[in-house]
Amino acid sequence: MVTQDEIYNFMSLQFKVFPLWQYARENLQPRRLSLNRIAKGYSFKTVGKTGWISMYSIDAKYAMKLKPCDYLQPLLIIQLGKDSGGLMIDGLHRAYKLWKQGQKTIRAYYVTDHGIIENYSNVKDFNLV
Repeated sequence: MVTQDEIYNFMSLQFKVFPLWQYARENLQPRRLSLNRIAKGYSFKTVGKTGWISMYSIDAKYAMKLKPCDYLQPLLIIQLGKDSGGLMIDGLHRAYKLWKQGQKTIRAYYVTDHGIIENYSNVKDFNLV
């Protein structure tokens, strides 16, 4: 569960996860996304392999211990630019577990409102939206 002060860091970007979650729950309907596509984009096949460096930190042991009440909530993805496929700021471990279990799709909130994204992140500093 997301805490009120949770921050997602990706390189130099920072996102306030809790208010973005609140916005998504109140204003958006979750979409179905392909877990195979997510797995490819986030290099799930390389998790646990020695000598492999990834920009995403996935703790496979933690992911596999998630209970259904933890992993059934939708992912949270934000769109950084108009041609961006999006950046997952919450749910990476949930997606990994379900992919490992063979599930084909997962629900996800996809935040495209750049005003909301700018309010709860530092993306404006990088001219990304």
